[in-house]
Amino acid sequence: MGGKYTSDNITQNFLMDSEERDFFDTYASALEEQEKALAQQRCLDENSYELDQVLIGLEDMKEEYLVHRASLKCSNATLEEMTVIYTDDSDNEEIITSNPQNIDEYSRIRINEVREYSINGLIPAGVSDCKGGMRDDRNEDQKVNIVSFGNCSLIKDGSKLSELIAGQDAQMKIDKIKNWLNKGMGTCYCFMKLNEEWENLALAGEYMTGSMHYGGVEKVLSSKSYMKFNGIEGINMLSMLYCSFKSGGIISAVDSGQIELDIEDRIQQYLDLIDGKHISTLEEMLKLETVEILARLVCQENTKTGEAQNAVVFSIVNRLFAESSFLDKNSCNNIYGIISAQNQYEAIYYNKELGPGKYAYTPEEGDPSWENAKRLAALLCIAIEDYGIPNSDTSERTENIVENGDEKTRELVISFLENQRDDLGDPIKNYIGYCNSFYSDRIGEQDTNFDENQDESVVRQIR
Repeated sequence: MGGKYTSDNITQNFLMDSEERDFFDTYASALEEQEKALAQQRCLDENSYELDQVLIGLEDMKEEYLVHRASLKCSNATLEEMTVIYTDDSDNEEIITSNPQNIDEYSRIRINEVREYSINGLIPAGVSDCKGGMRDDRNEDQKVNIVSFGNCSLIKDGSKLSELIAGQDAQMKIDKIKNWLNKGMGTCYCFMKLNEEWENLALAGEYMTGSMHYGGVEKVLSSKSYMKFNGIEGINMLSMLYCSFKSGGIISAVDSGQIELDIEDRIQQYLDLIDGKHISTLEEMLKLETVEILARLVCQENTKTGEAQNAVVFSIVNRLFAESSFLDKNSCNNIYGIISAQNQYEAIYYNKELGPGKYAYTPEEGDPSWENAKRLAALLCIAIEDYGIPNSDTSERTENIVENGDEKTRELVISFLENQRDDLGDPIKNYIGYCNSFYSDRIGEQDTNFDENQDESVVRQIR
């Protein structure tokens, strides 16, 4: 073979027997294909110095496995606005503008189930985590592994929808496509067509740009296979997923997800949003950052740290995911939508001393109950940021939402919280199970018998 990676190019190749030569030549062929794919993936010339540097660095990259929320990219993605044209049966034309939104969030790989093994608390991704776009989004809830990279550069501006869906599967419905484009999901979401598995390419032992030394062959022959996590072969910074729409695109990792901010740094980002100033009206309360309203709610509902404040937090989680309506909810099923709704929590709408909508409580920095409430609030916000889905409803705060009755995501949120510690360093345990009330004797039972029309005084008693 005449490629650059062959046994002929190895100094001291005379030391190799025929079996080693055959193995290396087979391996070299795969390596050359990998190099071409890497060049295409990174938009580099196959003979460039930049690609050589990439290849040299791959030895470290192969050890870095991807985890939940690793940032991905597609070789054919663009964030530029584009239009597509829909022509109805009467030849009336409608110009649809695709302006991608929330792509930083949509382009992260998501693991939508609880898995036993984790890397520093982060769930590893595997070769089978390749569901993506509208084709795989059967419930239209964006519970796929990959949502969208924006617009597809293989689609020309002004393309006709009828031509784009020609030959595609039956799920490619015009009305669905129009709806998702208008919501900012991008043409990528609408037409993404992913392979059934990620490609784990050869784990090369040594990458050289000139002659290769015999020592490299030894490394190749003893090269480790990909690790398995939770029974699934892992994917790393070298892995690629192919999209077969039109001429195809290559999806690969921007980062592994393991280099995201340390959990304490993320908590601090939320704590920095909490002012703790004195407020005296409901209007002032509802204008605060969600994390601060949440912290005030937790602290005002129960000043006891540990089990008591934990129960308040887990009651919010349960109300977020409750299938039946528990009291009132605002239209967006996110943290703000729950805690700002009437008849949910006493601390927001009712003050025993001053009456409804009046506040005399001012948090005191350093007070253990307030400091713990702030940390719990930050952790719940992080959990919904990580495991919720983007909110396309701009009429309220656009923080992530969850789906009612989505038990898998509830388990992920509960698992995340229970793997963290409170401000005193104690584990955060869910003592109330499925209860919507945190003052209930029915600990561990699903609390589904509340009447949303109950008298307010009775509601306060059961909370």
